[in-house]
Parts: sequence; C-alpha cells; structure tokens
Amino acid sequence: MGIDTNGYCTQCRTYRGVPQAPQPPVSGTPYSGDPYSGAPYAGYQSSGPSFPDQQVSGSGYPGGGYPGQASGPAYPGQVSGPPAFPPATYGGQYGSSPTPPRRNKFMMPLIALSGVVVVLVIAIVAVVALRKDDDPKNVADPGKSANATASGSAAADSKIDKCLVGTWQTTTYTQTAAVDGVEGGLSLSLTKNGSTLKFTSDGKLTETFVDTVFNASPMIAGQKVPLTVTVNATMNADVQTTSGSIIYSNIKTSGNMVTTVPSLGKSETDTYDADDSPAKYTCSGDNLSFSNPQLQATAKRTAS
Repeated sequence: MGIDTNGYCTQCRTYRGVPQAPQPPVSGTPYSGDPYSGAPYAGYQSSGPSFPDQQVSGSGYPGGGYPGQASGPAYPGQVSGPPAFPPATYGGQYGSSPTPPRRNKFMMPLIALSGVVVVLVIAIVAVVALRKDDDPKNVADPGKSANATASGSAAADSKIDKCLVGTWQTTTYTQTAAVDGVEGGLSLSLTKNGSTLKFTSDGKLTETFVDTVFNASPMIAGQKVPLTVTVNATMNADVQTTSGSIIYSNIKTSGNMVTTVPSLGKSETDTYDADDSPAKYTCSGDNLSFSNPQLQATAKRTAS
C-alpha cells in the first residue's frame, strides 16, 4: 500500500495527507537531533516504498528530539463510518439540489396578458356587429303592430322605412362590452374605413367591410394593452323596420377579422359573424344613427 503525491492511498483512496520534511526551530534551543539528512523520519524509510505497511519501532529521531512512535502500520486501516471525502453524486458534493434561477418578474404578467387575447377575440366578434339591442322591451314584435311611431315614414305595403333606402357610410362607431379579465370592459371604436351599408326597397341589406379598423386599449392586469381589429367581410340579410327598430333575418356572412396586440406580438384571426339582434335606429335626411346603452354609431348617406 502506498500514498500518491496528492496524499491519497493508492488502494483504498483514503486521504492520508502529504508529509512534509521537518523544519528547524525558528528560535530557542538549537535542534538536538541528528542532521536532517540522517535517520529517517518516523513512518518513512531511507529506501524502498515511500509509505511501507510496517514501521520500525522506537524514536523517530535519535536523541529524543521527537517522541517515539508505536510500532505498527504507519497509517492504520480505514475505520468504519463514512469516508473522509464522500463520493461525488449527481446531486453535487452535499447531495443538495442546485439553487433555481430567479424568475423574471415580468414573465407572469405577459403570460396572463396573452391568454386574455383569445377572450378579447371572442368578445370582439360580438362587439363589432353593428346591430345590438340587449333590452327586448325596446323592440317591437315584427309580426304585430306597434303603438310607438317609427323614426322614419314607412309605407304600409313596404318592409322597410323609405328613409333607409340607399347607400350609407359608417362615420363613427363605439361600443363597450363587459369582458372577463378586462378592467372596465372593452371599448371598441372605429378609426378607419367605416363599413358601407346598402338598403334596398324590397328589404335587403348588404354591409361591406374593406380594411375597416377598430381600436381599443383595454386595461388588463393593471396595464393598458392597445389592440387593433381589422375587418374584411360582407354581410347580407333580409330586413324590415317597425317601431323605430330594424329586424334582421336570413343573415349570411363571409370574410374575417384580425385582432392584433402589438405589445405582445400576438395576432388572432377569426371568422366574421354578424349579430342578428334587432337594433334601434334614427333616420333623418342624410343622417342615420344607431344607439343603445352600449353602442353609439352614425352614418352618412352617400347615394339614394
């Protein structure tokens, strides 16, 4: 059995320590033993293996400079118990897991915001539709006569108020809707290229959206998140007017709407779908308006 230059047993790999040559006293009584090149240090031989299994009994330094050492192995066998240096494991020297990296405090809000985008898209599908009246009491049954007077003059044999017949360009549009996760609800406003509405005397309506842009800045998780909705779509429907309300039926739509959230790098495309709820209206000359507690919209006549 031997010890390598790093102080480890070549067989059991137990750390024994690196022996050092004795140093002369710095001060005081001169060294009384033989010269340093004389008798070997206890536990060492002048020749042969550096660390023999047995040592010669007696004083390590003749003359009593250093006390003797008992006979027997210079370095006794390893005692029971854990090794001086536990073997390395995948968990590290002490078996503990590494400290996890600190999380970016801005990451969680971003994850929460991006999740709300889908909710917003679903809400916007309903919000973009111009026709909306949540109070059924404000709408007359199209199959019955109404006591209220219509805002326009509709002939008895006509399905539609003659004031509506013609082509209109939407000029303003704002609607607010309650959306889960959005503080204060979603308020959507027209900012570019309002839709074109064409009413015919036989009760047909075609509404066309060409790069129609709506903007909103909902408050989500305490942050204002600007978003843009761009609609390219067409809606066709049968309409009739009664008691100041427009009734829609046989609605057919095509096209899509794209909701973009620049700050999150998110963009969602959804099929455009029109709402078939009746809408209150006011028509006078070249001015047309729609309104209810959630919606305000106006349009200008462009052709009769």
